This record gives sequence, structure tokens and C-alpha cells, in this order.
Amino acid sequence: MAERVCLFTELMPHIKGEWAGTTITLDGWQSFVLTTIFGWIDGNGYRRFKTAYIEVPRKNAKSTLSSAVALYCLAADGESGAEVYSAATTRDQARIVWQDAKRMVEKSAGL
Repeated sequence: MAERVCLFTELMPHIKGEWAGTTITLDGWQSFVLTTIFGWIDGNGYRRFKTAYIEVPRKNAKSTLSSAVALYCLAADGESGAEVYSAATTRDQARIVWQDAKRMVEKSAGL
């Protein structure tokens, strides 16, 4: 389960910046975060962690990672009727993740 979210994320394209058009390659810290959140499953099949707080400096692809995770939860996590929300201190900040995810979908034939 933990590996699946990483594999999905690495299928997503970068949509801006110098890497636009190439697929995402997760850094070690990103893989650690994703496998920790998605990989710990209890005996009933539920995730150990329901909430995650990740704080990293600017320009570390937080929005890109958040967009890919949102798409994974929406389309590939296996939950029927999944709903994904993007929240931030301002509407404009929340919109960044939504717009990035939208562009990832537009550039991914399978989505």
C-alpha cells in the first residue's frame, strides 16, 4: 500500500518550472512521508494516521506533492465516493494545489 502512492506520484508530471513536462521523482524525505502516512495499516484495514502536518521551506515542491496525493486519494486509493479538499490560510493559496492537480490531470492521459 505504501509503495503504491509513491508509484502513482511518480507517474504525475511536473506542470511548471524547469522540470515541466517531466515526471515527478520523489526525494527520500517525500517517500518517507508518503510511506509513513499510507503504509501504517491496522488490523481492520484502517490507516494509523488520519492527519499529517508537514513543514518544509519554500521551493520544496509542497504544492506539487500535495496535488499528486490529492489525485491519488481521489482516483487511486480505492475509496468509493472519495472527496478531497484543499485548505490554506487564503483561498488563493488553496487554489494553487487545486490548479496544479487540474493541470496534472490534463497532462496525464490515464486520468
